[in-house]
Amino acid sequence: MTQRKVFLGSTSNDLKDVRAELRQLIPSLGFEVICFEDPKFKKLPGKHAHDMCLDNVADCDIYILIIGQRFGEEYKGSNLNLKGKSVTWAEVEVALKERMAICTFVRRDVWREKSTWAWNRDKGVEIEPYYAKDNRVFEFIEFIATRSRNNWIDQFEHSVEVKELIKNWLTNLTPSSSVSRRQEKMHFFNIATNLTNGPFIIGYEDDLENFYLKGETVGNSPQVSCRIFDSKGRFLFSMVRSNLPLGEEKQFHIETGADKLAVTDDEGHSPLKIETRDEEGRRVTYIEGQFFDKNGRLAARGDERGLLVNCPLRM
Repeated sequence: MTQRKVFLGSTSNDLKDVRAELRQLIPSLGFEVICFEDPKFKKLPGKHAHDMCLDNVADCDIYILIIGQRFGEEYKGSNLNLKGKSVTWAEVEVALKERMAICTFVRRDVWREKSTWAWNRDKGVEIEPYYAKDNRVFEFIEFIATRSRNNWIDQFEHSVEVKELIKNWLTNLTPSSSVSRRQEKMHFFNIATNLTNGPFIIGYEDDLENFYLKGETVGNSPQVSCRIFDSKGRFLFSMVRSNLPLGEEKQFHIETGADKLAVTDDEGHSPLKIETRDEEGRRVTYIEGQFFDKNGRLAARGDERGLLVNCPLRM
């Protein structure tokens, strides 16, 4: 049986001791813990550190969220839809998109103070909280509580209590959930009318000034890397594992929806679209757009039927 991966999500400075104890507890229960303190935490060169955190979340099966006093650092990665949220909040958005099991634990003092915040907010009064360091902590808690699923929130007073809560939660998972989420549905790309779970590469990856498009599956989640040119051979943008590198988000930005991703310019044109669908018990990703090489020749074309290739293809 595949060992399930548990991502430990929280702010750092106010929860160091709790995190340290949970890093010992979770493996003792038969799970693999994934956290930024671990030297094995996956780091991809060329990506923003915040996007590396999101990649690691997508590779897990369970997300444990601990909320204390602090809102945390604001997300500064490549996904514009996550701007203004904390890195931890952005991680939760990924966990929700990946349909992961999520369980949330909030400091009891902060939980109680949220009621005072909500009561004053509804009267148009902004308070200065005593326990929480930022009113956005309450907004984050409310975001979790108002979800249609994964919205159960436990409160804790100290590390001993939260450890017992997490131990009970992890050990009482249903038998069906003891199988890794990554084994539930296989993921495939539709390439040249064939299905492949990747990785695949089309184009000229080794020519740093030419078109290429690469698809791979990370934690059963599709990830696309590419260099995109227009029909006149002019470079437009590159992408690494479905994220725009720093600096390239000025002209292009990423729009995401339910199992969809589009790279869009300031005029609303989308030269690249990615959509994943459920088909006969499997997940299939379609890549849409017209893709040209550095000489303006059509190298590949993708639509709802799949990706047709007119250049080198490796699978």
